[in-house]
Amino acid sequence: MSEEIEFIVPSVPKFPKENIDPLEVEEGDPIVLPCNPPKGLPPLHIYWMNIELEHIEQDERVYMSQKGDLYFANVEEKDSRNDYCCFAAFPRLRTIVQKMPMKLTVNSCKSK
Repeated sequence: MSEEIEFIVPSVPKFPKENIDPLEVEEGDPIVLPCNPPKGLPPLHIYWMNIELEHIEQDERVYMSQKGDLYFANVEEKDSRNDYCCFAAFPRLRTIVQKMPMKLTVNSCKSK
């Protein structure tokens, strides 16, 4: 006599397809880049990288929240880039998913 077993296969998490409007801020302003990672089998690891898969440098001015959002205490002109990407890694599913790149433009307050 055999027992019936039900296998639950978790689906692969995905970021929703979305058009992310470019963000424009004045130099010195704070801003948050939202990650909103998809739900999936824990644990979840979040990384912020550019399109070349180089990590976005974090320090006391630029840091990631527990939810995975990227916070800028005060943006600088050098923070302008068009490829801020949030990556969500699900090791138990052997899966890494990427959010659409975000563009951040920092307007300098220096008068030219």
